[in-house]
Amino acid sequence: MIKISSSLIPSPKRPNHEDAGLSRRTAFRWTGLSDPSASEGELCRSFRRMAVLRQAILLSQPEQVLYHRLVKALPEHMVLAQVQVSRVLGVKKGFNFLAWNNRINRLSYDFVLCGKDASVLAVIELDDQSHDNPDRADTDQKKDRATAAAGLRLLRWHVKSLPDESAIQAAFVPPILITVD
Repeated sequence: MIKISSSLIPSPKRPNHEDAGLSRRTAFRWTGLSDPSASEGELCRSFRRMAVLRQAILLSQPEQVLYHRLVKALPEHMVLAQVQVSRVLGVKKGFNFLAWNNRINRLSYDFVLCGKDASVLAVIELDDQSHDNPDRADTDQKKDRATAAAGLRLLRWHVKSLPDESAIQAAFVPPILITVD
């Protein structure tokens, strides 16, 4: 049996601010260290704590499919994805902004359909099995009530039955008004 000394095995290089192409000054701002005379070791440790962050994928696979179908089916509209409810719904003057905004603070819509002038026409939610969870159902009801109170149309589609382009177009056909003489 061959015994290898651990001093002969190179340890993997740990990420530091130089690896990310950051100056020492920028790394201090990012890591939140307040003492500019902190040692290089302290700076590297703080930067490594930040190394747990990664880029997230914004849309799930079904959301990506639906996004592309929406864009293709409704070319005269803007389709926005993962929009916070508080960016779409506002609090009317005379009401307690903080109290009402806190009710919708961390909610988001999967898609927001806008006209070319960025006016919101409808919002779309894509539901999967997680929406069967009682807590999630409560959140969905809160979002439904807030959206309805603002006079916005909310469509819910399930990931197991994504609409095709013609079904999307049919869902957004302007209602035909029939007058009886």
